[in-house]
Amino acid sequence: MNTEQGASGPAVTEADLDSPELTGARPGDVADFLLRRFRLPEEDRPYVTMLSELGGPVAVRLELAVAKIIPPVNWWQRVAKLKGTEVDEVFRSCDDAGLRAAGMWALVRLARNGDPYKANGHRAVLAAMARRGLPWTGAQLRAMLRMAEGQGRYDYHTAELAKLPIAACERADDVLLAECVAELRALHAVLGRSAYADGRRLHARAEALLGRLTASGESAENLFGEDDAFGALLRREAPDALRTPGLAALLQRCGTLSGTRPTKAWRTQVQAVLRDHPDVLAAARAVLAQLPRLPDSAIYVGHEYLSDTTHIGSENTQLMLRGLLWSLDVAPRAETTWAPALLADVARFAGTGRGGSKVLRAERLATAAVAALGARGDEAAVAGLARVRAKVVKKTVAGAVDRALDTCAERLGLTRWELVERTVPDFGFGPDARREDVLGEHTAILRLDSDGGPVLTFRGSAGRELKSVPKAVREAHADRLVELRAELKELKSTLPAERFRIETALAEGRMWYLADWRRYYLEHPLTGWFARALIWEVSTDAGATWRDGVPEPDGGHWRLVGPEGAEVFRTDGESAAPPQVRLWHPIRATPDRVHAWREHFLAARLRQPVKQAYREIYLLTPAEEETRTYSNRYAAHILRYPQAKALLAGRGWSGLTLGYWDGGFDGSAERVYHDAASGTDWAAACYLELAEHPDDDYTRVSYCSSDQVRIGRAGVVDDEGDLRDVPALVFSEVMRDMDLAVGVASIAADPEWVDRGEDRYLAYWREAGFGKLTESAEMRRTALERLIPRLKIADRLELTDRFLRVRGDLRGYRIHLGSANILMEPDDSYLCIVTARGGGSEVFLPFESDGGRLSVILSKAFLLADDAAITDSSITSQIRRGLPR
Repeated sequence: MNTEQGASGPAVTEADLDSPELTGARPGDVADFLLRRFRLPEEDRPYVTMLSELGGPVAVRLELAVAKIIPPVNWWQRVAKLKGTEVDEVFRSCDDAGLRAAGMWALVRLARNGDPYKANGHRAVLAAMARRGLPWTGAQLRAMLRMAEGQGRYDYHTAELAKLPIAACERADDVLLAECVAELRALHAVLGRSAYADGRRLHARAEALLGRLTASGESAENLFGEDDAFGALLRREAPDALRTPGLAALLQRCGTLSGTRPTKAWRTQVQAVLRDHPDVLAAARAVLAQLPRLPDSAIYVGHEYLSDTTHIGSENTQLMLRGLLWSLDVAPRAETTWAPALLADVARFAGTGRGGSKVLRAERLATAAVAALGARGDEAAVAGLARVRAKVVKKTVAGAVDRALDTCAERLGLTRWELVERTVPDFGFGPDARREDVLGEHTAILRLDSDGGPVLTFRGSAGRELKSVPKAVREAHADRLVELRAELKELKSTLPAERFRIETALAEGRMWYLADWRRYYLEHPLTGWFARALIWEVSTDAGATWRDGVPEPDGGHWRLVGPEGAEVFRTDGESAAPPQVRLWHPIRATPDRVHAWREHFLAARLRQPVKQAYREIYLLTPAEEETRTYSNRYAAHILRYPQAKALLAGRGWSGLTLGYWDGGFDGSAERVYHDAASGTDWAAACYLELAEHPDDDYTRVSYCSSDQVRIGRAGVVDDEGDLRDVPALVFSEVMRDMDLAVGVASIAADPEWVDRGEDRYLAYWREAGFGKLTESAEMRRTALERLIPRLKIADRLELTDRFLRVRGDLRGYRIHLGSANILMEPDDSYLCIVTARGGGSEVFLPFESDGGRLSVILSKAFLLADDAAITDSSITSQIRRGLPR
């Protein structure tokens, strides 16, 4: 009988079994025969020679038998069983050497077959051999591993090829296995690129084999494959940690954590490793500290059809890291005071995506770190959870943080909000937001600067403050310097979390009783830096009337002082009802009072850490009262999609994902707003549509168009939501978020758009770039009304309804207050000026969170007021075009 192998080789017949080339021939001659007849590449000669030594004729007998069990019509079907078939007869006629030859032959035939479906017989042979406990030599194992690894590329049947050598390695002793470590690592790397379940399972088995080679006193390097990006980072940055006795044993035990939380038995086993190896905890800290330093380029795996899947290292690496995070909860708390900050760092890194992407770096690691923080439940853990919550936006991770905080709060009989405000770290600061530590002849100073930025400096014995670390400190106090830098890093992440929390309290209208307000806000060393720069209002008659002022210390008490300088409240005064305190919001104030506060901060040159006095307010318009269930205020804008998504995510919106797939051409971003006054929650949804662009190539989204905004009661199914029923504070904050996203992400704010040839959206760019002002642009106009008289170029400036007009020596110019785009007089020709990063105006501005647009407008005004002195040819060529020479 002939065997038909398609493109992979000519037929063999029963007569070939009696050929002198097979019977009584040397192994080299048998190899010649097999290579020639089956057209195998010359590079396979050593491999084929090796199997020929075991029993070359078995290969031909196996080919003849396999051909008989492949269905002649449905050849693509898998072979269900071998028992009782011609192949089984071949097996029963072979000794161990012949069976090994059969397995090796099936491996090379499957590896070199042009059509994997026509190799189902060989696939079945490999599976059968993998189940047999055959004895293999080190050379045979290495040869099979190399054959399975192929050219270092994972393809359709790599997993099938790997089953036999992996199974054989699992039955080998450690001495034999050690001979194969290089080939095993190479195959492990290839399997790590698999997107199939079989490949991932075999990858884990290969990883376990590498782990077997690592004794407790040896390096843990073998636990991370050659292709493992995190393993490579550890080998480069933390080699000493990898060599720590006991780390390999700990990581192997960590890799066995299968559930979301550790069992009692698992904890006992980890405790034993930690007890037997005193230095392993420091090594675990060093390993986890490298995780947030892993570059994004090393995280994303390039499976095209799984482009939204991310991996930090291999599957087994992620399992080990997840267990390692939980091991910090097993260790004694007194030895892991550093753990909450590290867990928070890991959660913030793993729980976010690059550039605001919805694809998290490692969601399972993020939720494990969050759960470990929640299990600790102490003040440092809660502070860490608060920092994570201020950073993450994906619902699953944010929900995990909220649940962890709720669990901690319930344990203490508090609300989540009360728990967080009670556990804000103070970093040992005094009332002036600074701390000094003596280090020999030098003093380390950890403090906040005038703008609230964290700073670590040093002061010498002569009293001069130094920004760089003195040599004496580096040499004599290296350990303390490491701790100080870690505290500085934690302070940097705590400050934005506190700013976010206080702005949330402002937007929600939260209230406090007097004692809590003093303790957790005014007198807190860190939070107080924010609180004392803001306007508060107090009611002493159960909310019937409110008085507003900024806090000032007065002996052992506090008082609130209004914009005119008069005292409006004292904390030691008498009241008819327990005083209630909340942050002042302009939506609840009269226009005159808002004007007074703005004048106060501008005149005193005080910059608020949160935009409050100059905060935009958004009232319901007649059009919105007519539509009732939705607002078109910010509809029909063309936005840069990645920037819009990132801006909304930074404001707490989630769920927006557009793309060139079925159902991906439209979507919505959503956020829930709380109204403390009514105790209600409101769900806002902003609808956007993908705006197709030829440069997208259907792989990314560059632009989107905005549509309706809807607001309804959270948790109420099919609630269309009447905008007239939405609390004024909630409505204003929703629209403020939308204004920010549209104002910053709109293509109208791109000064170079007109030069890109994007004719499709040019009409929108002109209309939005020079048209009606939004509320945020109106706020810039209000600020400019107060700022212009104080400027040295005031006589060259004129404020109109939509523009700041600048009189230069060569021309007149009009700068739009919304987009900052410029028109030149007298013909309204466009002037493109791209402001350099950090190149804004140095004029004092009374608020920070304006996205820099007001500063850009002022810097352009100063530049154009002295247009004759401009030397940049890209600007002067535009200005002088059309002017008399």
